[in-house]
Amino acid sequence: MLETLLDYYRIAEEPLRSVCFATQTAIGDLGFFQFGRQNICYGRCSSGVASDCAGSAKFNVQDGVHGPGPAIQLPFDPAEVIENLRYERYRQQGTEGLEQLALSEPARKSYYFFRRFLPFPIRRQLQRIYFQNWKAISFPAWPVDFTVDNLHDEILRLWLEASGTKRLPFIWFWPEGAASCLIVTHDVETRAGRDFTFKLMDLDDSYGFKASYQVIPEKRYEVQDEYVHGIRSRGCEFNGLPASTAIFAGSAQTGFVPGRCIGSRNGTSCSSFLMTCLFLMLLIWSRCGAVVAP
Repeated sequence: MLETLLDYYRIAEEPLRSVCFATQTAIGDLGFFQFGRQNICYGRCSSGVASDCAGSAKFNVQDGVHGPGPAIQLPFDPAEVIENLRYERYRQQGTEGLEQLALSEPARKSYYFFRRFLPFPIRRQLQRIYFQNWKAISFPAWPVDFTVDNLHDEILRLWLEASGTKRLPFIWFWPEGAASCLIVTHDVETRAGRDFTFKLMDLDDSYGFKASYQVIPEKRYEVQDEYVHGIRSRGCEFNGLPASTAIFAGSAQTGFVPGRCIGSRNGTSCSSFLMTCLFLMLLIWSRCGAVVAP
């Protein structure tokens, strides 16, 4: 757990060494429990777990934190829980109803097969149906879930209390004291989208944004070197996908080639290290049993 805090807060290691941190080895099934009132966790816990998110309140382990002197003992492994949240492993157990149907392999294959034939208004309506009840979902919180951040904050608070430390300097998350970071991306899926790219850049520039353009031609339009140079000359990022928007469904169905991206005429290489890493990460996750949403 110490390494997790060091990586997250970029703090000095020495002050944290004064506190003994221990976790009880939890065996058994994965499930849901709470660490505090609003922090719903997914993992193993020696105090017990619920099979669904709704039952997590019955297993609030906030009172299970104890230890003699400068020591902290938890009935779960925070590093395991944080990793489960980041990789969304709770989806394997916590999905039900329409979402469970949408995540099934037959439904996913059918959607991407018929997607090319569906007009945009119909696709938009399907998306609205899929997301219609997300505001009522307690976990993960909509539109942004802060459970991972809250867990780090809570564990660091326990550490400070156990050590008697009042202040602990750390490196702030964003430059110049900014409160957050915004990443703007645009998918270019049609000829009309390609032709509108530079007008969209003008709009982004008026707000001070520099975006990343995910170019997905799928044989629907051509991408010339001038187009690629135009994106990069404006200070934006270019990422090309040569295969299918269904890349997340698996490489065997899309024929995606890692590192090979569209547009390599006249010595203009558009290979993308980012897309190569993305593909390899998805491939590794799928081999580990992680669920990747379409």
